[in-house]
Amino acid sequence: MDEDCVGENTVPAGSAALRRGDARPRDPHTGLEAGAGLLTQPAAPVDRNMYVAVCQLTARIYGSRSLKDKRRVVQSLKERARKRFGASVSEVGQQEKWQIAVLGVAITSGEATHARQQLDALIRYVEEFSPELEVTGSESDVFSFGD
Repeated sequence: MDEDCVGENTVPAGSAALRRGDARPRDPHTGLEAGAGLLTQPAAPVDRNMYVAVCQLTARIYGSRSLKDKRRVVQSLKERARKRFGASVSEVGQQEKWQIAVLGVAITSGEATHARQQLDALIRYVEEFSPELEVTGSESDVFSFGD
C-alpha cells in the first residue's frame, strides 16, 4: 500500500469498501457514502444550550425532635420533588441541626424560562409541603451552558 495516497477520504487497498465495489469514500462517523442522503439545503442551527436552575433553600422543621425525624421529613421532600419536578435535591448544610435543613436544588431544561418556572413551582410546593416545615430563606439563579 502506498502511504502517500492514504488520506482522510481515501480507501486503503484491500479494504472492505473496495471489495464491495464502493466508488465513493464513506463518512467515518455514519458509514454512508460521502454526499449520500444529504439535504440540498443546510440544516437549521441546533440550539445546544442547557439551562440549570439552582436554589438553596433553608427550612425550619417544627415537628423534628431528633436527626431521625429530620431525615424522615427531608427524605420525603427529596423524593416528592424528584418525582414531581425531576429535580435533584440534596441536603447541603446544617446536617447536625435537627430542626434546620439547608437544601440544594437543581433543575435542567432546554429553555431558561422553563427552568425558572419549574424552580419557582418547586419552591411553592416546598412552602406548602407540610405544616411541620417552614421555608425561612431561599436564593436561586439560572445558569446557561453551551454555545
